[in-house]
Amino acid sequence: MPSLKKVTIELDLPEGLLAYKVDLKPGPVKLHHVVRKLLRFCDEVNELGEGIAAQFGKKIACGPSCGACCRQMVPLSPPEAAHIAEIVNSLPKDKKKEIIARFTGARQKLARSGVLEKMTNLYMCTASDEEILEVNREYFEQNIECPFLENGSCSIHRVRPSRCREYSVLTPKELCRDPFDRQIKRLPVTVRLCESITYAWASLTGNRPRIIPLVDALFQVDSNPDMAMRTIDKPEPLVRAILEHACDRANKRAHMKMKKSSNKLSNSRQTPGR
Repeated sequence: MPSLKKVTIELDLPEGLLAYKVDLKPGPVKLHHVVRKLLRFCDEVNELGEGIAAQFGKKIACGPSCGACCRQMVPLSPPEAAHIAEIVNSLPKDKKKEIIARFTGARQKLARSGVLEKMTNLYMCTASDEEILEVNREYFEQNIECPFLENGSCSIHRVRPSRCREYSVLTPKELCRDPFDRQIKRLPVTVRLCESITYAWASLTGNRPRIIPLVDALFQVDSNPDMAMRTIDKPEPLVRAILEHACDRANKRAHMKMKKSSNKLSNSRQTPGR
């Protein structure tokens, strides 16, 4: 059996320096198995962000039996959708049947409301953040629980998607009943790993970049078997490319945010009428 290769990737993120360590098998290996190795990266970036927040007396309010964010639209890259499908397929027969029924019910409800079509059109990586926010709001209004939510807690917490790991709230969790209210303050983690994995997948497959809503994952993987079957021969260059892309995009977003803040501050100091 091929031995694992220990790889360390050093990244300079807005949250600070991070040396991400990962064990990789030599190829050929399924793409979504490689992506699964990257999910912990989000946790480590989060920990850096939590350390910064703690310096200002802030801490994460998220905890067991909350689950408000588990009624939001969760974006997945195609390999993460394949990862979700594999989790479902590995469940005991009765539990698998129950979870599939939840996915099916959620998808049917979204189709009847017209939100499913909006989601499908939205996630071809051409929509603005404002457009995504509006459809997310419509999705939330449907009050659809994540199929993996059990008694208010995530039943796949250890292997949950990247976007779930990047969502942490600093304000009291009671306010999360309306996550679109401006009173909600999230930990300002800059990484969007799902986005970088999506672009890597598009480059490998020759397809357009696309995002898949979690509740549509089983249907999409069933309709596109390549999502689960795609393999790569050399995982290390891909892992480096994904993380470096995520780091680069995070730094660009942080720079733009600082620039906007600086412009606002500069405008507020100007003498009225000048």
